[in-house]
Amino acid sequence: MKSKNSIAQDEYGCDFSELTGGEKAAITKKYNKQTAPRRTRRAPTPVAAGVTATLGRVGVNGAKTCILEEGATVSDLIDQSGYDFDSKKEGIVAQSTGDTVNLSDEAVHNEIYAIAPEIHSA
Repeated sequence: MKSKNSIAQDEYGCDFSELTGGEKAAITKKYNKQTAPRRTRRAPTPVAAGVTATLGRVGVNGAKTCILEEGATVSDLIDQSGYDFDSKKEGIVAQSTGDTVNLSDEAVHNEIYAIAPEIHSA
């Protein structure tokens, strides 16, 4: 798109500010008639199906959100998050239910899991 000043230069050989009222109106009409270049739309890229789950450790700030394949287990979530997990001393708790989950359980989409110390009764 041309500016009003460049249109005035083409038509009258001077700047837009130097024109009379009628000349400015004519330039403004030509300026408004310009069409912006059409932008083509791209098709959105398909998002792969998967599971998003968050894992954190009780008493430690921060949590890590991971994107997993469908059918991934809680063990896969731990592996991807990079947390160290000692299955003899710690357990995994699902926030939505408050229940302990097994490492072989399938990870639930949008679930928040916490690594918590297990309490063993004597």
